[in-house]
Amino acid sequence: MATSRKRRRLKPAVLLGSALILYILSIQFAYQYFMLLKWGEDYLETNWGHGQITPSTGFFVSVLLAYGVFLVSRMGNRPSDFMHLLFFLTPIIPMCIISGNRGVGLSFILYVMVAFTMSYFVSCISFKRLFGRMRVGLIGEKQYLRLSVLMGVGILLWAIAKGGLDHLNFSFSDSYEFRRGASESRGSLLNYVLLNYVGILISLGFAIAFSRRKIIYIVSLFAINVAIFALTSNKAYLFIGVFALAMHIILSTRSPKFYLTLGLGSVAVGLTVLYLFFPERWLVPTLFVRRYLFVPAYINFFFWDFFSNHSYAYWSDSKFGLGIVESVYGRPTPQVIGDYFSGIDFSNTAQKFNNANTGWLGSGYGNAGVVGMFIYAIMSGVVTKFANILGKLVGNKVAIVGLAFYFFAIFFTSTDLPAALLTYGFFSLCIILFLWKQTNQRSKNPSA
Repeated sequence: MATSRKRRRLKPAVLLGSALILYILSIQFAYQYFMLLKWGEDYLETNWGHGQITPSTGFFVSVLLAYGVFLVSRMGNRPSDFMHLLFFLTPIIPMCIISGNRGVGLSFILYVMVAFTMSYFVSCISFKRLFGRMRVGLIGEKQYLRLSVLMGVGILLWAIAKGGLDHLNFSFSDSYEFRRGASESRGSLLNYVLLNYVGILISLGFAIAFSRRKIIYIVSLFAINVAIFALTSNKAYLFIGVFALAMHIILSTRSPKFYLTLGLGSVAVGLTVLYLFFPERWLVPTLFVRRYLFVPAYINFFFWDFFSNHSYAYWSDSKFGLGIVESVYGRPTPQVIGDYFSGIDFSNTAQKFNNANTGWLGSGYGNAGVVGMFIYAIMSGVVTKFANILGKLVGNKVAIVGLAFYFFAIFFTSTDLPAALLTYGFFSLCIILFLWKQTNQRSKNPSA
């Protein structure tokens, strides 16, 4: 009997471990036949890591990857476990692929794996209930759906009133030309409200609408999603609904972690093959393979390479630093990195917002080296626990779908941790947890 139970526990781990190996091969394929062919002369590939090549890096990175596969395949089914799976899929595996192929950054990859492990084990610590007795109980699923649509419409009308139609754009290729003007027209308050909405609030609305099959709310939120892209020219915003829908479909399967891993790998391979046969259609592969998989990975290395040889920022350009430390470089660190490795001064061009933004791995190292990474790792583990708290209220499936975009596209890959907490909706999530009034028992925990 004990042997039978052990086999049942082992099967999902073996299934996910196999999918992770296939995913690693898929990312290697995309790196070799898309990144190096299309972007091999780009500054992402050519302007970092000089003089630090270690021939044996490929072997040791493979060992670290094997450890990562083992750790992830043994994780459970909590929302925080899914968030750490997303973290491992991107940016960690693409970082390992880059490091192994270029023969650089072994020490940084080792620090990354230690930080990843720290974040996961902190998320496993049993904390006392944070929102149980203090919950007010004013909002349920129906109220939240109405609120998410009304808030979205309000944001759109506010942006239009601020002159947003003057910067209306539906073209990907022209997005940088419109983005700066659109942002400046909105002003700081509306920008803050918008970032909270696109960071978490609209995604959670999509998750609840998909779960309850509320067609009117699904259509309304998709329309709001497209309109927000047109008024902001931020390409990432256009994919919030699509990403939530894909996650909802995957989470509806019997082995969601397996299909999530296999699905992302299949998309990477499929888009790479599309480029090989139709090289003129490079834009679509670029949006996913380059922008979501490899750019965050490269930029983490930029921060490691630069701050290995220059003074750390010590949060001097962050609200987290409270102005205690005088600015080391006189401008935001992402712009310093962007200027240094590209040779382009973004401060005086329409591409000002094309700075080298990164997630907590690179920004943690840039602020205080390895110590900064480990501080952020602990904070990351605590933050992912909030996904579990939400899961107890609305069901794990809805929580994962509702928070996946925040963790996948913002928290892990493109924003310094304090900014991710203060700006992109984390405190809005805390408010939701306080106000939520019902526990949803309809959604079973996803399988491994």
